[in-house]
Amino acid sequence: MPSQEFQFHIIPTRNPRPHYQEIYHAAYACWMGVWMETYRELLQKNVIMSDDFSRQDEVLALFKESKCLGMVFMRSDSFTDPAVWHDSYFSAWPAFAINRLMRNGSSFTICSYMTGAQDERGKPIEGQMKMQELLMALASRRFLELGTDVMVGTPRLAVGMGNSCALSGGTRIFMGQKMHGVDVECVEFTRPNVEALKLPDLVYRTWENRIQHSKTEFRKTDLRVINGG
Repeated sequence: MPSQEFQFHIIPTRNPRPHYQEIYHAAYACWMGVWMETYRELLQKNVIMSDDFSRQDEVLALFKESKCLGMVFMRSDSFTDPAVWHDSYFSAWPAFAINRLMRNGSSFTICSYMTGAQDERGKPIEGQMKMQELLMALASRRFLELGTDVMVGTPRLAVGMGNSCALSGGTRIFMGQKMHGVDVECVEFTRPNVEALKLPDLVYRTWENRIQHSKTEFRKTDLRVINGG
């Protein structure tokens, strides 16, 4: 997949504006399709609630024209808000792990729901990186740009996502907890670790060419002509 054939989008969630509505809906359809199947296999559930999508701040997604290849979610908050301590996301985190996160500062970004389209998984991009590796590296770039103190994630042990996190500056805090009925490891990304990374050139080129959508920007995104087609 040559780099000029795909685009990296940063998409706000909730109440999408008309100028990026098409790409928002395509990302949502991809996410729902992948995770409906995943929940069916892992939990024998045939229903997934859309609030796991809409509660995020933004979606970081790779597209090839109108097709969504994969994505990861980002959501930022602060432990200075008492309600955050009872957020369902942290139900798998013991107190010592949260205290460790807070050594970095009170603000954090949650990186979650790594998603790859079924027919795109495992395909190398430019022969350099797997899609999940590229998405995690781009998420680490976005974390630095957001300015929060630490980024956290809970990758599934069974699929080896922890390796992709480690390549992007993640450090395991502990493992063996369960989320959604599956074993996960809890990972932190500190700013010094991420800033010290030497990433493949593909990451920097993709980040430099990112398309960042805004609810106040009224330029319509036409997925068919992004590459001049």
